[in-house]
Amino acid sequence: MDLDDRSRVYWRGGDSSVWPDDRGWRRRVVIALMLAGLLGSMALHVGIGWADAIGALTFAQRLVGVLFLLAGAVQGAALPAVVDYWGRRQVRLSGALLLLGVLMTLATTTLLLFLWLRERELIAAVLLFLALWCWSLWAWRNLIREKVWRGIPHPRKFAAGVTVTALMTAISLGY
Repeated sequence: MDLDDRSRVYWRGGDSSVWPDDRGWRRRVVIALMLAGLLGSMALHVGIGWADAIGALTFAQRLVGVLFLLAGAVQGAALPAVVDYWGRRQVRLSGALLLLGVLMTLATTTLLLFLWLRERELIAAVLLFLALWCWSLWAWRNLIREKVWRGIPHPRKFAAGVTVTALMTAISLGY
């Protein structure tokens, strides 16, 4: 449907380019924080994945490195979804892609924090893990409030895929 066709759509207070809320600053802050968190998580996943995919000693560790690189690619693909979801919502799967990126960050940082707690060696990266973990909790809460799962075409398949991927990664990293 052409949203600019005045014979089909009647706009009040603007046209299809005007966002209807009066709190545009809040939406922009959420967009900026979502983008910053996803960029940080993407950098973390690519950093871990690159080192493992190139220099790991076993095939399984290299495979986990490739999975981390793929997770970084998914989070990179979620960056434009942030702007779309809090903008015009032209792509139906933008909310699902955001949810997937946030869940990946939450799972990875939770696992990294548990591994750090087991070793209890003070490293500077733990501050990054903690910051991204807090960000992912905030982002997850926002996405739950927005009810992004309503835009997912096959929610059970999406949930099953996320669960299987998280279990595989947790078992592999735990090993």
